[in-house]
Amino acid sequence: MERGGRVLAVSWPVCAAVFWILQGQDSDKDLTLGGHVSAAREAYIEEKTQIDRGVMQRVQHLEVPPAAVQFAPKVAFLFLTKQKLHNLNIWKSFFRDAPRDRYSIYVHESRNDVRSTKQSVYQPLAEYGAQTLPFINGTWCALAGLEAGALQMMLQDPNNAQFALLSDSCIPLKSFAYVYHDLVELSPKTSKVCLAETAQYRKIGEQMKFDGSTGCVFRDFYSRYEPLVRHHHQWAVLSREHAATFVRRGLESHHRYYNAWRQAVPDWAQAGYGCSCEATPLASLLVDMHAKGQSSGDYFEDLKLAGVEQKCLTFVHWHGCFVGHKLNRDNEWKFIARILQSSPVYIMQYLAGHDMDIVNNPLHRPMNSFPYEFRTAIEMDYLNDLADHSFMFARKFHPGVQVLLADGSREPLDDVLPRVWRRVDEAGSSGTVWTRLRNPELPPPYSLVGRVVIAWFGSMIASLVSVLLCDHACARVLPFTLLMLTSVVMFYGLIFKSSDIN
Repeated sequence: MERGGRVLAVSWPVCAAVFWILQGQDSDKDLTLGGHVSAAREAYIEEKTQIDRGVMQRVQHLEVPPAAVQFAPKVAFLFLTKQKLHNLNIWKSFFRDAPRDRYSIYVHESRNDVRSTKQSVYQPLAEYGAQTLPFINGTWCALAGLEAGALQMMLQDPNNAQFALLSDSCIPLKSFAYVYHDLVELSPKTSKVCLAETAQYRKIGEQMKFDGSTGCVFRDFYSRYEPLVRHHHQWAVLSREHAATFVRRGLESHHRYYNAWRQAVPDWAQAGYGCSCEATPLASLLVDMHAKGQSSGDYFEDLKLAGVEQKCLTFVHWHGCFVGHKLNRDNEWKFIARILQSSPVYIMQYLAGHDMDIVNNPLHRPMNSFPYEFRTAIEMDYLNDLADHSFMFARKFHPGVQVLLADGSREPLDDVLPRVWRRVDEAGSSGTVWTRLRNPELPPPYSLVGRVVIAWFGSMIASLVSVLLCDHACARVLPFTLLMLTSVVMFYGLIFKSSDIN
């Protein structure tokens, strides 16, 4: 019994030792430009870089006509689609009553087939004058070149004053009249860009330990290495002047981004962290200011001087960013369930802090914390809350989404949204302006679910150690009892607490 007690007493320290060994002594080694960068990450970065630079080199010297003065300015909508515009009927309602001389519509389809290099067979919103752009080379997280190429073509219309970048899953939260008034009549010379919060730590592993499962995953790691490069949301609104600057300075700013990208999150050398379209457009404006000697020396003051508003006009729900806010959609139990469906080997590697190829393993989607997707339904109150804030658009809406009404019935989003627009036009929005897509009063990171999961894993390891090292049954009672209790809590949460209307 005495031997069994001693073994039981050291079982938890042994578990901690095993975890420390798993972490390895090289978990903090330098993976920046001065140290080792994995071949996989180098290849990933170079592949994306060549795609962007190939387009930017072709368009940087092309002519951009000056803005027209005798005609009404227009909002130019650029839809970047994979194959289809998901919510086509909603956008038809949006443009139906809009004056034809107040907008331009451009659609780029990124299908990688022969037809894409010539003329797409898919022409959405053609009845509203939409133009399908010729195919421009681009791929996931290498879209800065595509955007520069598309903007160069859109700038050929001298009446285009504001350029709204939209994805194929976007929906409008405001009417066209509201959008036009805000973008063209109130702020025609400014761009609206949504920046990410700066990460407190240099490495993504350290940041995630701080955040736990309730920290906002959309973070800026670039500015630590290059002050002019900041992580921002891709779906911005650019003024005509800034769109032209991006086309002209895109290649130069992409070079700065490239240097910061290779150094960012050095503890995930194979993660491929980084998307050029989420850093290069804004960096081009700051690079231009410095080249002209107009910088004040302060980044955020330079944004004001350049005419950039820190304003999030497109809503997207990244994991952990809205904790404690009424717009929060996170379900931690569902998040854990997705992770547990992946390989346990990768889970242990991740928990141990090892570098792993996050792009090419089963943990890619759950651990990369892709934005929340509205697949089947959205509550009426939630939809009204979105529209009442300063957001003009919202992402990740699948086709055929239903609106769940207070009485439990459902109506198609296509039918409900126009009524929401009319209500906002009549009552006005609450005036809440989001400068970051995160709860401004985000509570300190705290995750009861995460603690339960850690206790569960710890109980399993302790039970295994007691089985291997202890030959007395009584000494095994405590770890097995703890394992049973944590397992009950785990499975209860996974079965009964992981539901979602989507």
